[in-house]
Amino acid sequence: MLKIVEYENKYLEDASHLLYITQLRENRTIGREQNLSHEKCRDIIIDELKKKVSSALVLLDDDKLVAYVIAIIKEDEIWGNYGWVNLGAWSIEDNYSYSLGILYKEIGKVWANHKITKHVFLVYPGQKSSIERFFELGFAKQQVHGLMMANDKFNHDLLQRNKNLIVRKASKNDQSQINGFSRKIPLFQQKSPCFAPAPEEYLKALDEGFLDLTTDEEGTLYVVEKDETIIGYQLYYPVEEASLLEPENSVELAVSAISEDARGTGAGFDLTQYAINDQVRQGKSIFVTDWRSANLLSSKFWADTGFKTTAFRIYRHIDTISES
Repeated sequence: MLKIVEYENKYLEDASHLLYITQLRENRTIGREQNLSHEKCRDIIIDELKKKVSSALVLLDDDKLVAYVIAIIKEDEIWGNYGWVNLGAWSIEDNYSYSLGILYKEIGKVWANHKITKHVFLVYPGQKSSIERFFELGFAKQQVHGLMMANDKFNHDLLQRNKNLIVRKASKNDQSQINGFSRKIPLFQQKSPCFAPAPEEYLKALDEGFLDLTTDEEGTLYVVEKDETIIGYQLYYPVEEASLLEPENSVELAVSAISEDARGTGAGFDLTQYAINDQVRQGKSIFVTDWRSANLLSSKFWADTGFKTTAFRIYRHIDTISES
């Protein structure tokens, strides 16, 4: 008999084991060799419980744990509050995916009572039956997380295609040109078919963040230029702690953009191969990034470059909330 109960510490071992098995299976499907230990999976669950938890539920079948969900509230001054369930904050046995509806019913009720209209789950791409169930509940894919493992073949086969371009690491002298890229991505994604909002407060925060990109000691900034004019850039950061999305010794491609008039010239490809090969020479071999699924250019480019999907952010916006 199925029943939903409040999470208690006595369920920690069973929940962390379910997460451990889930990530093993998902990593296997994309050929990722690094897996988190059972202890790390336990730590992930413990860390989620330290956040602003709105609901922590367990699904039992005759007292056997078959699913758990830890839902939180994420507060943001610009974007407002979100109801959010991280990757690792939930897991469910495949043959119980139909029960996601009753779990979400309880979680969504609490979010609605907090006047939260934006609901988010992060899901593994291999959880096809669960994803289908979420679609039936009104969710849609919003963001894609990807991972690429660079090997010797990748390193040697990527040859610069456009000899009219110069690709290099950025210098302090590039800062004035880099500033001009701060709004390119959000303004592009405001258009069809993304229709992504870009409030002025957000754009101003981006402007400020770009002011010191060329002097950022933690990241590595690369640029591609033509006729002494920068037409694209990429920023990479080393991952400090392994997680479900970011393996040990991986590098995050935090942001990337190519000028509109330079798209289709090979500039993005040449920039990516130069930057990744440079990172490979520094001992890095795993790269992670993410992009809007409705950004047609990004979705095609990152897939063509070799990034494999590791997770989806699925999103539902509630138009009206009734008191419950």
